[in-house]
Amino acid sequence: MAEPTTREEYDRRFKQTYRISGRGLPGVVMHLPCPFCAAAGWLDQPLFDPARAGSGRGPDVTCAECGRSAAFIYAYDGGSSTVELVQTGGVDPPEWVPCRRETERPTERPTE
Repeated sequence: MAEPTTREEYDRRFKQTYRISGRGLPGVVMHLPCPFCAAAGWLDQPLFDPARAGSGRGPDVTCAECGRSAAFIYAYDGGSSTVELVQTGGVDPPEWVPCRRETERPTERPTE
């Protein structure tokens, strides 16, 4: 399938190829499309992954369709954790490809 040429095509393809499967916290898996072209099958990521409970960098994952690679960088500071996706290989994506940076909520709620 050809790479999307607009943000609208990318969003439509991403929605078609992203899915979640499994039951129970340890059994739920996110099936992530490529963050650059939204091709299916880029990475199967457990929702709860004890191996990623601390800080560090995940493995580089390369898209079979567009050839771009990326890795997740995990950071935990004791009160909250962050997950950032960084491109590690391949040609630069188009300017309209959305940024994939997410910050999780703090693990403890502040007292009021």
